[in-house]
Amino acid sequence: MIGKSIYDILKSDVTVAAIVGTQIYPMRTPQAVDPPFVVYTTIDNEPTDTKDGSSTLDEIRFDVSMYSDTMTELESLSDAVRRALDRYSGTNKSNVIQTIIFEAEDNSYSNKAELYNNIQTFKLRLVRTR
Repeated sequence: MIGKSIYDILKSDVTVAAIVGTQIYPMRTPQAVDPPFVVYTTIDNEPTDTKDGSSTLDEIRFDVSMYSDTMTELESLSDAVRRALDRYSGTNKSNVIQTIIFEAEDNSYSNKAELYNNIQTFKLRLVRTR
């Protein structure tokens, strides 16, 4: 459900799109995708507890993993992804997003894949209607 909004926010960002085009995927990439590309994954969903009904606000944590064959390009991509998502709010794909908060970031390099990798973790506050 929220994945479509994450995809749309990233795809609609001019800087992100200039680097990866539409190579933004949920969970994993198709075979033989050339870098750079982005993969987003939902980690967990913590609904707020209410005494008289279902949750009206969910906190959804998700990762955005970025891959490139150069560190310079990865830095540009990770900066663009963070700018596109951090503190985003609004209605997107019928999801009412109160805010998206940047939480953490980690860089690595895969010798096997010969790719640089950046993983950013975000928390999204999703307003739910009853």
